[in-house]
Amino acid sequence: MRKNTLIITVVILIVIGVVFGLYSWWEKEGSLAPASNPQQIINLNSPNIVTNFPDAETNNWKTYHSEKYGYEIKHQDNFEAKEYLSPNQAPSDTCDSFRSYDKKFTQKGLELQTNEGIKDVILSFTIYINPTPKCEESFLVRHSEISGTELPSEYLSSEKIVVDDNTFIKKTYLGYRIESDYETSEYLPYKFSIWYLTLSEKTYVFFYSHRLTDESFELESEFKKILSTFKIIN
Repeated sequence: MRKNTLIITVVILIVIGVVFGLYSWWEKEGSLAPASNPQQIINLNSPNIVTNFPDAETNNWKTYHSEKYGYEIKHQDNFEAKEYLSPNQAPSDTCDSFRSYDKKFTQKGLELQTNEGIKDVILSFTIYINPTPKCEESFLVRHSEISGTELPSEYLSSEKIVVDDNTFIKKTYLGYRIESDYETSEYLPYKFSIWYLTLSEKTYVFFYSHRLTDESFELESEFKKILSTFKIIN
């Protein structure tokens, strides 16, 4: 009887040791393994990246006022500005937007795509106001639309960025452009960002267009300067 009790005790201790060892291994490996879902790659709890711009840098820019949505934003003198409103759309289909673009948008865009030696610049920037999921999907795909071909964009990461008094969520995506000739076509990846801002119970979505390559520090800094002029007006 005592022998059987000893055997049972030893077996129980072995089982406990194995379970503990497996748990320790799982905990260690799980903490080191990369996230399998890209939606989990998010950095919203890290310290905010804060950027401030003196008003003097944009004093000579033009100001656009939106009467319908109660905001204003500045743009460079060589940019046009237009608001695209759809008063007859149902709230579930709303895709209202504002776009400011270089007056030589087509010419400069062609030069950037055909001559890699030319310095990249912002060709336009867009604001969507309270976009529905359907609307958001449309402008995500539009980033990858080349020569009539639609390529999916992939979400990569998010981070908080404070520009003057506004806190934006910058989401980075992976888009694709097509390099083609008469015989072959190659899909080349590039990163782009979309910036989200929630103020006064409205969501504003911002992004800019440029050469279809990764966004540079200089371009992002210029875009932040534009964002610094965005204000809610009464």
